[in-house]
Formats: sequence, C-alpha cells, structure tokens
Amino acid sequence: MRRVGAALLGLVLLVVAGAALFVATVDPNDHKALIERWASDALGQTVRVAGPIELSRSLTPTLVVSDLSIGGDTAPAPISIGRAELSLALPSLLFGPLHLPLVAIERAELDLPLQMDLSAGGGGAQVPRIDQITLTDIAIRYRSAARPFEATVAQASFVPAASGSRVDIRGAIGAVPLHLSGTTGAVADLFAGA
Repeated sequence: MRRVGAALLGLVLLVVAGAALFVATVDPNDHKALIERWASDALGQTVRVAGPIELSRSLTPTLVVSDLSIGGDTAPAPISIGRAELSLALPSLLFGPLHLPLVAIERAELDLPLQMDLSAGGGGAQVPRIDQITLTDIAIRYRSAARPFEATVAQASFVPAASGSRVDIRGAIGAVPLHLSGTTGAVADLFAGA
C-alpha cells in the first residue's frame, strides 16, 4: 500500500514539475493569435496586439502588452493603448472571483462616441476584483460636427473598495486644468440607479 501511495505522490510531483517547466519556457509572443482571440471573445470586439507581450512568472504573474487596439477593423481603432499591464493572483483562478491586484494603462487614445458594445462578451462572467487601476497619458476625443472636445488624463489612480473608492485624477478638459481627489461612496451606490 505504501508503494502505491509513494508512486502516486511521485507521479503528482512529476506532473507538477512538468507543468512548471512548460510555463517557465512558454513565450507568450508565440501565442499572440490565441491571446487576441481570447481577448476578442471576452470583449465582444476585435482586439489586436502589434507589440511584444511580456509575462513575469510568479504567484502573482504580470502580463504586459504593448501596442494594443480594441474595436473594429477600421484605422485608427476607437481604443488604442500603448502599454497595458495586468497582474493576476493565481489562486483566484481556482477559487474565484478573478483577482487583479493591478491594472495599469499608459499612452491610450479613446475616440468617442465608441461604436461598440463592450458588454457583448462574456455575458455571465463574474466581475473581477481589482485592487488598483492606474491611468497615465490618456487622450479622449469626442468627434462631432456640433460639439467636438478633447480631454487628457495625465495621471489617474482608482483604488476600488466596497466601502468607498479612493480617486485621484489629474488632467485637462480642453485647455482647462482638472484635478479631482477624494473618496467616493460605496461601489454599490454608484450603480444603485442603474
């Protein structure tokens, strides 16, 4: 009986070591088409990755994607991102909901109005838990014949929490400087009227 237990334990350790070796040697750039397809399916919009993809391997791995575009096959895309960084708490893949300690977006451009329905993908998916969202150098353009406007977000930080989210935003709407800082009410209150 002990031999069977030892053999099973050895087999489990061998499988775990093999999986760890596979993850340590896989290059995410070799699987760019698969990553684009997964992201497109999740968002319900076309996602393209023109730049390199980096992946740090740890218990909280970080995925960094460069030159990302979302939405439509037109050029320029309604959303383009110079650099996006996501960190993932691996245990959340097993025990849910998905836990993202950091979501950081740098050098992004949004052309409004967006002709897309981002809620189309993953209809029954759980909302991930996000510890911090940071935005840097975001340009927002609303193109309209009647009232076009442009805004920039130089730096923004959001720390969502059930009891109240901390917000710090620095930027400009047109030529008017903008600085918002403080704490919002409970996250549930933001969606009470929805």
